[in-house]
Amino acid sequence: MSEPLVFMRHARQILKSDGTVICMSGVRLWCERYQINLREFINDGIAGERFAQIDDYYAQAALGFARQEAEN
Repeated sequence: MSEPLVFMRHARQILKSDGTVICMSGVRLWCERYQINLREFINDGIAGERFAQIDDYYAQAALGFARQEAEN
């Protein structure tokens, strides 16, 4: 089974420990760290398979939200 596309809207659903969402600066830095094109992430989505390979809480959480959305 193929993974769904992961978009910025999925990452914006992740709550930090203080109950807020990750800020745009944080998303930009995260994208740079994992060599993800920010514009593509926002507009077109990134293959879920790519997120599945990233050993990172935010990548796995965003993928989880994309999977939930795809089920509905």
